[in-house]
Amino acid sequence: MPFMLPLYDSIRSQRTPWVTRAIILVNVLVYVYMALLNQNWLEFNSNRIEAFILTWAFKPITLVSNPPDAAIDIFTSMFMHGGLLHLAGNMLFLWIFGDNIEDRLGHGRFLVFYLGAGIAAALTQGILGGFLVGQTDYPMLGASGAIGGVLGAYLMLYPTAKIISLLFFFRVAIPAFLYLPFWAYMQFASLSRGDSGVALWAHIGGFVFGFLIVRLMMPSEVLIPSRRRW
Repeated sequence: MPFMLPLYDSIRSQRTPWVTRAIILVNVLVYVYMALLNQNWLEFNSNRIEAFILTWAFKPITLVSNPPDAAIDIFTSMFMHGGLLHLAGNMLFLWIFGDNIEDRLGHGRFLVFYLGAGIAAALTQGILGGFLVGQTDYPMLGASGAIGGVLGAYLMLYPTAKIISLLFFFRVAIPAFLYLPFWAYMQFASLSRGDSGVALWAHIGGFVFGFLIVRLMMPSEVLIPSRRRW
C-alpha cells in the first residue's frame, strides 16, 4: 500500500501560525543559500556543498568527541535539506500539521516543542542509527525528526481529525488515528528493509517525543480560545 500524500486536514486553526510559517521560511532560505553554493537547485553534489554539509550537519561522533559542536550542529541540521523533494515533502507536512499544534500550545511553547522534538530525534538517530550500527561519521540533516514530533503530537491531540490525502489520483479522507500510525509503521518497515540514506530513527524518535510530551507542554488556559498565548 503506497503512502498517501497529505493535502490538508479537517482542523482549522483559530490563530495565525506565525512560528510555523517562520520555520518554513527559514528552511526555504537555507535551501536557497545551499542551492546558490551548489549552483544546482535539485540535488546537491558539488565540493562546496559537501563542505557546507560536513560543517553544519549533525554527526553522531561529535556527541562524544566535541559536545559543544554537537549542540550547534543538531540545531543547524534541522534547517538543512539534501534536495528540493526533501525540502518540499518536509515543509508540506509542517504546513498541514504544524499550525494545529501551534494553535494548542501557543507560539512560544510550540517553538520550544519543535526544537525539543528535533533534539530528541537527533539524539535517537545518533545513538540508535549511529553508534549501534557504526555510522558515527554519517551526517544527518533535515527537519524530518522535528516534524515527526509534530505528527506524534497531532495524533495525541487530534486522533479523529480527517487527513485529506491523494491516493492513486483520488482524494480520500483518512482519520488521523489510522494515517499517522501508518506513517510510523512505514518508518519501522523501512528500517527492517535496511533502507539507507534516510535518518529513520530520527523520524521515530521525534514521533515518540511529540506523542508523549505535547500534553505536558499545553498551557493551563488552553481551553480559553480568546486568550493569546506566547
